[in-house]
Amino acid sequence: MLRESKLMHLLFRQRNTTLTAAMKRTFAISLLTLIACLPGNVLGKPAPAHTKTKMPSVVITENDPQNAAFYEQAEAAIMSGNYQLLIDEADKMIRSEPGNPEHYYARAMAKAMARDYAGSNEDLTMVIELMDKKQINGITKDDVWMSIADMTFLIGNVDGGRKAISKAAALGNAKAKSWIELHRTDHPRNAHEFFMLAGKYKNDEVPYALALLSQAIKLQPDYAEAYYERGVANSTLNPGQALSDFDKAIALKPGFTAAFSQRGLVRRLQGDAPGSLLDAAAANRLEPTSIETLQNLAMSHAMAENHAEAIKSYSKLIELEPDNAGYYVLRAMAKLKTGDRTSAIADYRYASDLGNEYALFYLYDNGLVKPRNAEELCKIGIMLVNNSRDSEAISTFSKAIDADPSCAIAYYGRAKVKYITENTEGALMDLRKAMELDAKVAEKYADNRGLKPSLVMIYLNLGRNRRSAGRMQEALGYFDKAVEQTPGYAVSFYERGLTRASAGMAQGAIEDMMKAANLGHQAAASWLKEKR
Repeated sequence: MLRESKLMHLLFRQRNTTLTAAMKRTFAISLLTLIACLPGNVLGKPAPAHTKTKMPSVVITENDPQNAAFYEQAEAAIMSGNYQLLIDEADKMIRSEPGNPEHYYARAMAKAMARDYAGSNEDLTMVIELMDKKQINGITKDDVWMSIADMTFLIGNVDGGRKAISKAAALGNAKAKSWIELHRTDHPRNAHEFFMLAGKYKNDEVPYALALLSQAIKLQPDYAEAYYERGVANSTLNPGQALSDFDKAIALKPGFTAAFSQRGLVRRLQGDAPGSLLDAAAANRLEPTSIETLQNLAMSHAMAENHAEAIKSYSKLIELEPDNAGYYVLRAMAKLKTGDRTSAIADYRYASDLGNEYALFYLYDNGLVKPRNAEELCKIGIMLVNNSRDSEAISTFSKAIDADPSCAIAYYGRAKVKYITENTEGALMDLRKAMELDAKVAEKYADNRGLKPSLVMIYLNLGRNRRSAGRMQEALGYFDKAVEQTPGYAVSFYERGLTRASAGMAQGAIEDMMKAANLGHQAAASWLKEKR
């Protein structure tokens, strides 16, 4: 969809994406900064009197001690889903300055987060009416029209959303123009065509797809599949509406397995363990050998702490997909809950043998098993690297080398950690040894897991270290190797050029800088310009 503002982009992510803590925090900071910076908000402090540029009447940042308590309170509200705090704050600003469009925009964003799309649309329309200048805090009138389009689609109005996009396009919005061109042939005539068109856009343009589905339902009120698809699209955007749509789909089509499954999923996400289990069981009764219904049933039993029943469901899944390592991990977790440690360890072990590196790491990290060989030590070392446990990772890779001195992967892994911890000399030694042992197989393995540090970066770092120490010849030797390693890498020529210049090798420095500049290095081009 056409989402200009960062808030709108975050709000209307794809249907299967839930708001992570980091995303909610971004919401909080973005919206609170908008609200707090608007004129009339008493939480901020006056702008400097000497400022020539016209600024908001307050200046506020997240780290400002004066506003720390407000941010803490508001962020807690965001994380808990209590958006009313933000709406109330915007209400105060509107009462104090009813003609200011910025206040309505802030409230519109807060209402959108609270899933009051109709209310948000009303406030955005008021913003358009009140705007008498090109921008408000970086938001242009065409931006507002694009937000209106999203809100209008979300309340099920296809034509209204299209008109809002046309308004944005008329004001020069490039994305609006592209949208109109992309959707030029969208002319559904009946419920089925609206439904099929929604399927085309349900992943990338959720608000538009929702509007199309709403229109299909309006044209055909007994369209169970349309209710189901609208429920799926609303699962994270508007769970309450999603549950209502699944209820309707099931009422219209009592044997609708997918509707039971999806309703159970939404209930599980809402923390309704009993409701989730009822739906999962109903779906599984309808399709007892379905992978999806068994997965939902197992997870619902686990949520309800019916661990013995969860184990039975995971066992059935393993019968259907015996090479799926994830099922063994989940069954092992359930077995640990029942106190069956021996059998749980066996499941984790089997999952590890199937390639699940987390399984072995879990056993190791919880003191349940010891690594049996260099290969397992390397797997554990990789997980330690991924968890930024650098000293443990180096120790583990070293143990792998002791167990098997020909294990190139262990040298690659240790080189990576040494590089991260700025032991460049040690990283170079390990990387050379790894390449000497197995330059193809191990290198590919290490690349796939993000283990192998760049050899050219090691040479460049060593060269810079030597140059800083005044050891120019050694520095040049490393930069020569960097150039040999990647002849098309501008930075290598630039660094060698700087070193040659410092060593009094003027002609060589100019040649290197010209090569770097020709490869697009801006600093090299500036250096040459100064020398002229």
